[in-house]
Amino acid sequence: WTHNDSGNDPLIYALDNATGNIIKTVAIKNASNIDWEDMAQDEKYIYIGDFGNNANGNRTNLKIYKIKKKDIKAKDSVNAEIINFAYADQIDFTPKGSNNTNFDCEAMITFGDSIFLFSKNWVDNKTRLYKLPKTPGTYSAENMADLDVQGLITGADIVAEQKIIILTGYSSSITPFIYLLYDFSGNDFFVANKRKISINQSFTQVEGVCALSATKYYISNEKFQQLFINTPAKMQSLNLSSFLNPYLSNLDAGKKRKAFY
Repeated sequence: WTHNDSGNDPLIYALDNATGNIIKTVAIKNASNIDWEDMAQDEKYIYIGDFGNNANGNRTNLKIYKIKKKDIKAKDSVNAEIINFAYADQIDFTPKGSNNTNFDCEAMITFGDSIFLFSKNWVDNKTRLYKLPKTPGTYSAENMADLDVQGLITGADIVAEQKIIILTGYSSSITPFIYLLYDFSGNDFFVANKRKISINQSFTQVEGVCALSATKYYISNEKFQQLFINTPAKMQSLNLSSFLNPYLSNLDAGKKRKAFY
């Protein structure tokens, strides 16, 4: 499932992962697409993050739409529950101009009973971790930690059982990368093993990631057009076995020893 960026209709799309063709479209009746940026899921729900904030860094209507999976499978239009929030550490709402704020966000996961956001910091190229309840309401998102990723974080997914988080992003020169966090304890995601991996594709604005397994992922990028550069929107698969198998092998061995003892 995927969606479009800001200013489009509040629609989500099911894609055929072999062809990329749209096979179903679902409208979110009580939503608007101010700046949709990421999707996440748990066992029963999907979550759509309307929290893009790069135009001026001064939005006061950040929200996440929560939708039942059984509804999007059975219907062509659905209603969402709404989680409203603001950043507890944002006190200045003066317009900052385009791409000049540390209070943008494009990446979200769910873990346990919470939603976690990874900020997209245009000014210092770090990312901050925020936590929110999954329950509809209005909340103040507390800054839990920050990490110097030296880039702009644009997407996230989690393989909870193996304690792996994959972040996507790109540099100021629009060179994409992925950033792995693994073997974390609880929700101390930044107190973990870390690995930043470059993707050898210039002018590719990677914006989303979806885990198929602990080692296989889909990533997607927006269309990027500037002067003589024209990068089409596309979906690609990644196999990260060479980076993650040593960790996963040790994890499996540890589980077997624990089971034996």
